[in-house]
Amino acid sequence: MAKPFIAVHRSKGIEYASICTPKRVDGKKVNNPIYLGRVLNLEEGRFRSKERGEFFYSLEKGYSYPTVDPQLTINNAKARCGLNLGHVYCTHLLLERTGLLNLFRETEQSSPDTLLALLMHRLLDEYADSHANAFMNQTYTCLLYPKADLTSQGISRYLEKLGQESIRKDFHRRYINMMCPNNKSVGVLIDSTGLSNDIDLPITAISNHGGGPVNEIRLIYVVDRETMSPIYYRAIPGNVVDVVTLKATISELLSLNVNIEYSVLDAGYNSESNLEELYSLDINFMTRLISNRGLYKDLLAEHCDSVMNASNRIVYNGRLIFMTMNKVKLPNNRTAYAYIGVDFDKKSIGIKQLSLREDQANPMPDDVYDKKFNTAGMFVMISSLEMDKKEVLPYYYSRQTIEQIFDVSKNYAKMVPLNVQKLSTFNGHILLSFITTIVYLKLQKIFHNTKYNAIDFITELRGVICTVYDDHLLVFEPTARQKEILKILKMEIPLKIPIKT
Repeated sequence: MAKPFIAVHRSKGIEYASICTPKRVDGKKVNNPIYLGRVLNLEEGRFRSKERGEFFYSLEKGYSYPTVDPQLTINNAKARCGLNLGHVYCTHLLLERTGLLNLFRETEQSSPDTLLALLMHRLLDEYADSHANAFMNQTYTCLLYPKADLTSQGISRYLEKLGQESIRKDFHRRYINMMCPNNKSVGVLIDSTGLSNDIDLPITAISNHGGGPVNEIRLIYVVDRETMSPIYYRAIPGNVVDVVTLKATISELLSLNVNIEYSVLDAGYNSESNLEELYSLDINFMTRLISNRGLYKDLLAEHCDSVMNASNRIVYNGRLIFMTMNKVKLPNNRTAYAYIGVDFDKKSIGIKQLSLREDQANPMPDDVYDKKFNTAGMFVMISSLEMDKKEVLPYYYSRQTIEQIFDVSKNYAKMVPLNVQKLSTFNGHILLSFITTIVYLKLQKIFHNTKYNAIDFITELRGVICTVYDDHLLVFEPTARQKEILKILKMEIPLKIPIKT
């Protein structure tokens, strides 16, 4: 078999190269060329293309890329008048304090500076990854992580590398060990969200999850109910419904040594098979019954007249709720507890809608009207746990925390839009967004119940500027607001910071 070779052709005075693999087609010799790129130095095997940027290629070793010169990065910083420092400096210190810095450095060990610099950009800058290199050059990031490559091509290559499944699993294993040390038992919240995507990836599919057909990928998050921190994620095809994903999600959590004590599930995960799986694994649960289930209809038929009683009243988030608890039998003789409730506000709305929809010329039968009237505003929670009625709704609606975390991932960790072309790049992008979400939530908790928030942290401390000298940074004095934020963080920014080379 003929060996491949590199062919060079000239166009308008510029040399371009292709990789040619000779073969015969219908008795004729053809070279089957694959475009390599513009020739920068043929002897060195250095080329440039729109897709890969500047790179090296040889027939023996394949593709490789120029290494970033940390000293050049440092020299470029010294040539600038000043750098935005405060938000990067304090975020780095927060990562050190929480142990996340070492965890992230070990996530992808060939270029930890690139991971940390990308994290800083996604967390602290509102613009897309295409502007990451400008962010790095204008902030303290360039001195903290001088080996980072945040060029567009560098980011694309790095996300593809970060997207290896082995890296995701290793990250989860080490992160979960940090969050749940010594096999600590946890309660988990599980839910999913859709990531709209029209790019033809293997896990993009048409979904009707939100009521209308859309091309998307489903992303499942698992959150520790006690700390309200995300501990795990997985991406699945958009046409896979929630109910069939629970067993695989639980199985992978157990494989990662998550000791699950109980789970709070969206109604979409509720099925006889899933509940039996949780019983068999000795995992307690709470979920909402969907109105088309036989048990739901039976419970409402039996108890709809007795729930709205003064002795059953509770107040939740300023709403009047009536609730009773009833022991029930599930398949396989499993004992569960049904919490049957009436939301008075929703009942009032339901009755009003019932009246507006009725055709006066052709009224519905009295028994149908009575049933709709009596069951308006009713709901049923099902749980393996017996608990006080006042604890039920706070327990179940803690799962709304995941919706807030999804909002952070999408709007503050740049999870969407999905500007990726390969599955491996998508996987790296999602892991980086998950890591960014973890750090953003840490900031949210620090500023909870203060007059500042995570956005204030970013915008205010971005204004702490430094001047770059040969071997040190001279930091401008913080303003009154910046000092208040630093006090909440329990941090100080020194006036003089040495430059490490």
